[in-house]
Amino acid sequence: MAGFALTNSQAILIDDFNSYVNTSYIQQQNTAWSRFGGATTDGISSIAGGVGGTRGAAYSVNFANGTGSVKYTFSTLQNYTATTVLTLDLQIPLSLAGTQVQAVIYDGVAGSSQTIYQTTAQSFTNATYITYTFDFTTANTTRAQGAASLADVLTNVSAIGFRFSNTNGTGSASVQFDNLYVVPEPSTVAALGLAGVVFGIYRIRSRQRTRCA
Repeated sequence: MAGFALTNSQAILIDDFNSYVNTSYIQQQNTAWSRFGGATTDGISSIAGGVGGTRGAAYSVNFANGTGSVKYTFSTLQNYTATTVLTLDLQIPLSLAGTQVQAVIYDGVAGSSQTIYQTTAQSFTNATYITYTFDFTTANTTRAQGAASLADVLTNVSAIGFRFSNTNGTGSASVQFDNLYVVPEPSTVAALGLAGVVFGIYRIRSRQRTRCA
């Protein structure tokens, strides 16, 4: 998906899912997306009724089988910093309240030597879309695989992903998500504060919804 920068924030759109014109699997239309683990279907589906009535994405996860993950692989390596922030709109049926999600980054090294870092897990409980933020500061990030430092991985990012799990061990459910952004500039976060960045994203989404109306 073509990205763009938000005024005064450097927040870059990775995917708003609006270009997927039908309900077939997204990875058939955009091979950057993939899924793995705990899925009850073949992948990520495009759905009507994302944020603001535009399109979104749905991922059917079988929580009884553990976790399920989605991943976006970049065509070229990305260079981020230790204050990189991801934002994603998420919703889940209230019957699965307590479902947790972590953001994950992967470095550009192939195979078993690849290093993977993950953020602290957050619980989401609402049946409406809420914007969640995941930051890659040292305090909120742990190494899940490999040996490279967080700083080295952030300057060599091959993919970003989200890992879903449910502490209740419940069966399958459809996690819905929309509007993936990355905020790579530390000076922006320091100057505006995270709330300012999220507000800037909200303003852009509001304008998108008005144009779609």
